[in-house]
Amino acid sequence: MIKAFKDVFGNNKNVRLKLLVDNLYSNDGMKTTEERLKKYNLESDNIEVIHFVDRQKYIELLQTSDVLLSCSRGEGWNLPLIEAIACGIPTICSNWGAQLEFAKDVSRLVDIKEELPAGEGIEGNFFEPDFEHLKEVMLDVYNNNDRYYKISKEKPHTS
Repeated sequence: MIKAFKDVFGNNKNVRLKLLVDNLYSNDGMKTTEERLKKYNLESDNIEVIHFVDRQKYIELLQTSDVLLSCSRGEGWNLPLIEAIACGIPTICSNWGAQLEFAKDVSRLVDIKEELPAGEGIEGNFFEPDFEHLKEVMLDVYNNNDRYYKISKEKPHTS
């Protein structure tokens, strides 16, 4: 997702990606998101890492965001997506899984490219997003933010 963001927006100072992705249980030997960004050459002036924040700050971040990007290989119910929809901001998510129960008519959906084994010692499968499609979706939401903002305000209240 971060690479797709960089591919689409580069260092555009008018677009910022705020990462709330800390992982207390990482298994890659790295302790911070900053380490991962550096390792994979994903550092950028318009990418900001936000470490764990209290509930009130988290809600304020959601309410003041232009869009929530949640397009990973595995999400379960995807509580952050539910919270962003409840805040009435546009959302982008992958087109699979339980999250479609509440997001399919509100979120901008990203195609799934393929299903892959989750990995050694992990049951189940991952669903690889089509990152080229993600780039198109991010650009569409950026260029048509007013339209998607209107949808995000109307749709959650119509069901």
